[in-house]
Amino acid sequence: VYRRTPGHRIPTLGQFYEHARALIALHGLKGKNLGDLDRATKVQGRGGTARDIATGPGDIFDMDSTEFNFELVASFDPTRRIGKPTVYLVVDRASSAILGVYLDCRPERWEGYRRALYCAFTPKDTMLQRVGLFEEFGNIWPLHAVPNGIFADRGPARSIAALQALCEELKLTKAAPPPHRPDLNAVVESLQGKLQKVLSRFPGGYRRTRDQRAKKRHSDSRWDAMFTEEDFLALLILAIHDHNADADVSRLLTPAMNRVKGVPQSIFKWGVKNSPVEHVRHVDHAALYAKLLPIVEDRAVTTKGIRYEKRYYNSTQLQQWRGRQKTSKPKTSIHIDADPRYVYWRPEPNEWSELVMRDQDQAALRHMRWTDVELYATRNAKQHINRAASSSKVKLLPRGAEEVLRKAAERQGDNPTPYKPAEQSVSTNRRLAALKQRSGQEADGREVMRGLTSKQPSTPAMPPKQPSKPTPPRLPGSAASIADLYKKRFTK
Repeated sequence: VYRRTPGHRIPTLGQFYEHARALIALHGLKGKNLGDLDRATKVQGRGGTARDIATGPGDIFDMDSTEFNFELVASFDPTRRIGKPTVYLVVDRASSAILGVYLDCRPERWEGYRRALYCAFTPKDTMLQRVGLFEEFGNIWPLHAVPNGIFADRGPARSIAALQALCEELKLTKAAPPPHRPDLNAVVESLQGKLQKVLSRFPGGYRRTRDQRAKKRHSDSRWDAMFTEEDFLALLILAIHDHNADADVSRLLTPAMNRVKGVPQSIFKWGVKNSPVEHVRHVDHAALYAKLLPIVEDRAVTTKGIRYEKRYYNSTQLQQWRGRQKTSKPKTSIHIDADPRYVYWRPEPNEWSELVMRDQDQAALRHMRWTDVELYATRNAKQHINRAASSSKVKLLPRGAEEVLRKAAERQGDNPTPYKPAEQSVSTNRRLAALKQRSGQEADGREVMRGLTSKQPSTPAMPPKQPSKPTPPRLPGSAASIADLYKKRFTK
């Protein structure tokens, strides 16, 4: 006879875990060897490696992030520390080639994964030019493609809804491992550790080991820091190049890879060239950037336009579309970029249109841009800073940020003041560094989207071919190439 258990006798999930841990510790169950049956059903079926599920190079991309053990200084003021950066990596599972990277001075977030994916999907010429490597070495990172699937482990910063929307837009497959199973994302995890080990010998870097010299280097890393965000990104790209061009992965070669060198770069290029999937090789990079933008759905369209974050965005084309609908407040979706003055809308699946913020709403954004921050830093005037900050309706800079900029201005004046490490506020410095980074992203995003909204292609178009340039001398293919360049660029 079935008898229902009273509710007060049913343990909660927390009580169950607490008693289970106590029983495991009491009877030593955690250290017991598995029997033949348990081994056959639980362990033996897990044989193989994480690469086994990939059909070949370019099929599955893994992505992960970590807080790098490397102390940095701010590019706007090298005497200010900004702490450790968050580094996002995108890796091809079948070839171990690193295809995308993104550097952020803020904690792990979905925006970093999105930009790392865009880096993996598109050429790296612009990024190499920004950090000063293209003029000296040429295109040392010629790897990019759109895969068939994306593998991301679980975490608080992984936006499942955003990743699902991205995969549906690009027609990709999304996969995630079970909880507490980082071994299923082992390829990118191991490369994160490899890059940290390589860069730990430079000023500001360290390793978390029990060695006494490593502990001393860790304690001194904050005061040895000398690399800005741009310098560290250049150093990181060189370490990625050394891995892609020199790492021995000949074990990944297959009989079909005839005369292919056993390094990640060669294996990946062979895989993309011989892939049966067309979108792996040919994509419209501007449309790809737009499709990667975060989407906000079900926004009502009124006579004022679309309301987003207490501000209205409108255009003539949007109002014409509204007039053709059956309801007075039809709903549509918008895409959000770094520049808060613009959002983007799709009247048709392959058509993009920009919506501009109202003038009265733009007035509330005064003194919130990095150009205004630079203006503060170049004027040694306390009254100007206070007046500009009080005239803004939206408070952007945190408490103490005006003092940081005032100190920077004083050091640039006729009577520079001595620097005192105790005056630092790392959180404020990181906020200002993030503001400067966002300013560059606004300019890049506007340039891409302006070209996309002006041409409004009905079908995806191939980007124009770039004229061929003479190949400059490339990095020497050796493990010491990073150290050689470091001596050349960063030492006096």
